[in-house]
Amino acid sequence: MDRLGVGKIIAKMLEAAKRLTNAIRDKAGPEIAETHHTFPQAIRDSLGRLQHEDERRAPGIGKIVPDAPTHHSAGAGHPESDAGVRRSVHGPDPTAEDGFLDLPIEEQIRRLEKAHGIRTDADRALEISLFMEDKFRDIALISRQTRPETIFDGPKGWASWLDARLFARKHLDREISMDLIQEIHRRLQIRHNPELAGKMQAGWKLGIGRLPRPLSRHELAAIEENPLLTHIPGPFRTEPHGVVFQPKVEGRPGARDVRRLDAPLTDEEIAAIKNDPLMAYHPPGWFDGQYGLIQFSIDHGMIIYPHFGSVDGMREFHESLCDSYNSARRQPGFDPYQRAAEFQKRFVSAHVWPGEFHGRHSRVLMNFILEQAGKPPSAVAEFDNDLFTSSAEWGYDVAAGGDRYLRWQDKLEQSGGNIDPVDLFDLRPMMQRYQQMGGELSPFTPGETHDIVKYERLHAQLRPGADPQHP
Repeated sequence: MDRLGVGKIIAKMLEAAKRLTNAIRDKAGPEIAETHHTFPQAIRDSLGRLQHEDERRAPGIGKIVPDAPTHHSAGAGHPESDAGVRRSVHGPDPTAEDGFLDLPIEEQIRRLEKAHGIRTDADRALEISLFMEDKFRDIALISRQTRPETIFDGPKGWASWLDARLFARKHLDREISMDLIQEIHRRLQIRHNPELAGKMQAGWKLGIGRLPRPLSRHELAAIEENPLLTHIPGPFRTEPHGVVFQPKVEGRPGARDVRRLDAPLTDEEIAAIKNDPLMAYHPPGWFDGQYGLIQFSIDHGMIIYPHFGSVDGMREFHESLCDSYNSARRQPGFDPYQRAAEFQKRFVSAHVWPGEFHGRHSRVLMNFILEQAGKPPSAVAEFDNDLFTSSAEWGYDVAAGGDRYLRWQDKLEQSGGNIDPVDLFDLRPMMQRYQQMGGELSPFTPGETHDIVKYERLHAQLRPGADPQHP
């Protein structure tokens, strides 16, 4: 039996156990509560930085106190409550209220968390498990990071995640569609790039992600399996005569390849390429972005994302993706884990929505699919395995992430919601190792770019059984 099958069996056993527990609890009294590899993130970060640079051209350290409290103060926008377990979404959508986005960001967070049923630090930590991957979440928690949910993009990033997730959770009765995808994008972007929120743009034809190191054979195999992506090894330069990005299949939107020029193009040839919505010319020493020429080095290779030529082409791709999923959902033998993983992988590979947060966008949709099917959302350990592992492996990771979330959710409910997040995720041994190493208190500066490789190595050092002297 393959790993995915084992994961499914385990998930079913856990669900059965939970139903039995709930049945016993129902007899006794009322219910206690209602029941997102190393480099793809670096690649996405590099694409986001390139896009940001392109669009820009348009008009306290110390030792850890082992049991330091992690509760947020009311002044930080997180008043304490004696609420026990995490509740399901309920009440009106606060974002729909007139003037909601004009409120101070901490008030927005307070209302959004309330709508999600988040009352305690442990409730919040469970949602963080969907928002950030293990290496960042675990280190933030064991270092007693102040407001760990804000280490990416500050309070606005957390508010945007809660906003998008709330919309998805409140509309599980809907089929997945372009309208739903568009509204989730709008909510993710509205606090960061309001002019891009909920919109698709066809003009930006660069669409690459630089690699921080060469890919392994396993990672290369995953890219080769993916019909939307192309790997170009490094070092890569546009000299001496420039390069052309063009469709892998002539005239067909989608995956692209690179043609190195043997001689300079004529003005007429350059003009013809610029008039072709599926092609792009990058002159020697430069890359041509939407708002002008930009320079950067590509030492370890790059991933080229697909291009669909127009907003209509992008829409057609997404409508096909939605139709394929909605059709599969009605078929016998429907596997929500495999289908959610497949949808997310194709969606994030297309990479067509403007702005950053492609990964978050894709994971909100993935968890919409899972929760719509009555499954727990997936707290995947490594978000970036979506691009750099095979489809079968990614499906297993998504199923395993659902198992983890369900286990943590049950543990949270049994604790009445008052468990320390360090204990919710069984991080006490890791925390002790971190202290012994002289780890910093609150090492992350919210809103700044964090060193992925550094924290991956540190996380590996801290895991039980690891040699702290040899990462």
